[in-house]
Amino acid sequence: MKFNDWQLEPQPVFLDEEIDPDFNPNSELSRSRIIDDSDLDGPEAKRLKHDNILEDGGNQKAECAICLLPMELPVRFPCSHEFCFTCAKGLMRTTAKSCGICRTEIPLNFIKNPESFATETVQAPIRKNSWFYKSRSGWWVYAPRMQTEIENAFQSGKSTYECIFNGRNCVLDFKKSIQTFGENEFQKKVQKIKRGLSDSSHLGVAGLRYRVPS
Repeated sequence: MKFNDWQLEPQPVFLDEEIDPDFNPNSELSRSRIIDDSDLDGPEAKRLKHDNILEDGGNQKAECAICLLPMELPVRFPCSHEFCFTCAKGLMRTTAKSCGICRTEIPLNFIKNPESFATETVQAPIRKNSWFYKSRSGWWVYAPRMQTEIENAFQSGKSTYECIFNGRNCVLDFKKSIQTFGENEFQKKVQKIKRGLSDSSHLGVAGLRYRVPS
């Protein structure tokens, strides 16, 4: 059997998933600091659910056909079907790379310019603190629901949290300040994470930029 016979097909890489070449987890773990712990005993965790409602504008939203939850960071494909942006990312990891409803092929520019598919303006988080992850281009905040899940896991005292991140299995390690994701052992990737003030410098939400370069 030739190598090409079983070589895995390369997966699409969104801007927020590009690995920072300057980040060496093995050399930085000993001095990593994940949180601004000034208010860990405060009311922050209790405000999370309320903040999520406000971030969604308090409006009843259509249900995403993939996660079956109210749409967040909605994007619309040329076929007119809409999904959560993070769910749509997962569709790009399937073999078909097509709409989850009608199976129309997803345009390739969805990877490099997903903002052109967004149906709403990307809003910055309004809560005091947020969770961030770092790509090659800079820091991003997680999508609102993921923010709540991560914060709840952190506040409960867990050292790690397993989740689905952009259609991939992902493990966040709060002690090491990293998240590890990938389809298999040969494709494992590591990104730095942190908890900090929401107005800290960052590029956008979950891979959708606030400002798109012209």
